[in-house]
Amino acid sequence: MIKKQLTALSLIFIFIFSLRLSVSAAPTDSFTHWDLTENTKKAVYTKDVYKSDAVINARSLGLDSSIIQDIVCDKNGNIYILAGDSRILVVDESYKLIKTISVTGFDGLTVDFTDSRGIYISEENDIYIGDTNNGRVLVCDAEGKLIKEIIRPESPILPEDFAFTPTKITRDSKGYLYVISDGAYYGALLFDSNYEFLSFYGANAVEATVLSTLQNLWDMLTKNDEKRSQEMKKLPYQFLDIALDKEDFAYTCTGITADESGVGQIRMLSPGGSNILEKNFGTSVVDSGAFNFAEFDVAVRHDKDVRQNFVGIAVDDMGFIYALDSTYGLIYVYDTDCNLVTAFGGGKNSGDRIGTYSAACAIAVSEDKVFVADSLQNSVTAYEITEYGSKVLEAQSLTLDGEYIAAKPLWQEISGLDQNNRLAMSALGKAAYSEGNYKEAMTYAKMAMDRTTYDQAMKKNQEAFISENFVLIFLLIITFLAGIAVLIAVSKKRQIVLVKNQRVSIMLSCCVHPFRNFNDKKKKKMGSVILAAILSVLFFVSAVINMVYKDFRFTSFDAVTYNPVYQLVTTVGLILLWSVANWAVSVLQQGKGLFKEVFIVTSYAMLPMIVYNLLSTAVSYFINSSSDVLLSGMYVAAIILSGIILVVGTMIVHEFSLPRFLLTAILTVLAMILIVFVLFMVGMLLSQLWQFIVTVILEITYR
Repeated sequence: MIKKQLTALSLIFIFIFSLRLSVSAAPTDSFTHWDLTENTKKAVYTKDVYKSDAVINARSLGLDSSIIQDIVCDKNGNIYILAGDSRILVVDESYKLIKTISVTGFDGLTVDFTDSRGIYISEENDIYIGDTNNGRVLVCDAEGKLIKEIIRPESPILPEDFAFTPTKITRDSKGYLYVISDGAYYGALLFDSNYEFLSFYGANAVEATVLSTLQNLWDMLTKNDEKRSQEMKKLPYQFLDIALDKEDFAYTCTGITADESGVGQIRMLSPGGSNILEKNFGTSVVDSGAFNFAEFDVAVRHDKDVRQNFVGIAVDDMGFIYALDSTYGLIYVYDTDCNLVTAFGGGKNSGDRIGTYSAACAIAVSEDKVFVADSLQNSVTAYEITEYGSKVLEAQSLTLDGEYIAAKPLWQEISGLDQNNRLAMSALGKAAYSEGNYKEAMTYAKMAMDRTTYDQAMKKNQEAFISENFVLIFLLIITFLAGIAVLIAVSKKRQIVLVKNQRVSIMLSCCVHPFRNFNDKKKKKMGSVILAAILSVLFFVSAVINMVYKDFRFTSFDAVTYNPVYQLVTTVGLILLWSVANWAVSVLQQGKGLFKEVFIVTSYAMLPMIVYNLLSTAVSYFINSSSDVLLSGMYVAAIILSGIILVVGTMIVHEFSLPRFLLTAILTVLAMILIVFVLFMVGMLLSQLWQFIVTVILEITYR
């Protein structure tokens, strides 16, 4: 009777504990920066950095409607809109039409460049047009008079079937011209200042895996020439847009790169064409080719799943990267450390309101303004930076340059305006570290989830503490070790038993002497279902503590997404599932163990995992992120020890040999999968039955 009551109380405790955690997990509102780990993203709302200012379209300019293909700004802030009907619309800073430019050829006739997809304005106000359909780049002066026509280069570098279809163009300060050609998987075409073709620049690489390499090797050995000729080759993803910063570093966007991951959309290229853009997570540095700059989830368009697709990229004078995603209609602003500064724009709307898009196709930046073109709405939306946004960009620019002290007043003002700004917390932590205020640096770094700064400040704090209290720490360690030695010696001499309850003693010592203790449990009936139930509960509680209360540098806990019921299933649920499946399989294998004995052995085997969960939680507050190998080692040791206890205990209670246990273990795993499948199917059937009953009741009510 007492056993049943204690078991019931344990289950009630689990339910209450789970419910309490679920209710207390308050959601975090968000969206202008991301809290990032290597595997998760969470948008966090902050104040607006940019606000929509106006919409430029044919009606506002007093013109007939025309498809907008591309936009660019000159050094004076004028906007050049490339229309699809062989026109260039020039709009001033007040969004009024200055003039319409048509291109005049060498023969004095108007040049047709219908459906051209790219435009660029040089410092000298020369106009470069990517005449896509006609396979050429038109170079004109400010009035539209043709200066040069760049056609498909004659070069051995180009494949024979290469089609020159220019879509995007840019030029650096030395006069080198970068041209993206639609369907070119070799990178951008690079021309010198005399428009002579030099080479391809910065091609995306095809990801090679061990499996793909082995597959290629097998194909080489087994396929004939006819099969190889019909084979589809995996090609690199082509660039969709390219932009240069004031130091002539090239930034490219690739768009959709993979059906599954969607990573590697944005790159910053060195003069040699290699990617130099990286994201530092504190414990690791990830190349931007393996980093997702947009959402993890999937949008739905016309009942189809679509992923983010970066179609435009721009860079401002401070080096901030503006990436335009056509799927979500959002503009993401990143710094050169891949920190998301802000995201703004249209979301998933249809483009019928200011700041929303149907088909965002191009982006341009001019000083404190951002312009986004919509090819379906045939409009350009202008965004103007807010006062708050100006402070954020200025402060982050100083921080990236290492001017932490100079940026501190700005960040303090920003954090006063927006307490959700993680960039402010991180920068204030760096400033406090620079000033030698390491405790304050740790506080700010923790608020910002900045592992690197936190590690550095914690190391300085620990060094200072040890230096100031070395003698006291040394004496405490010596006293502790001496006390342990004396306790052991006295216990052996006087034969003192620390744990007098034999059932508890067997449970605790099963980690050290599993064979002897499980034999005692089997023969002397010293196993305890109550203790096993308590251990199961402790396993669940310790797992929750390890997830929720471990130092932020070593856990992915998120109060919004965390589900303690899942933790319950993966702890207590697994114990019960293994116990049921193993007992059922072992009965068929003539095993001698009872269900309660299997449950006791399985629960006792979790003791090392309970110790690991509690110990690793405490240790995580005293080690650096780079020392996470210590926690990994502790985890592996706990898993191995739990496995040994489970194997030995199961062999003893069923009186199995090791080979027979291994066979039974395989069958147990298969039985667990079958049980989960059956439960899942029963759950689906019950859900459908409930829906049917509700539908019938509604039909009866309506009639």
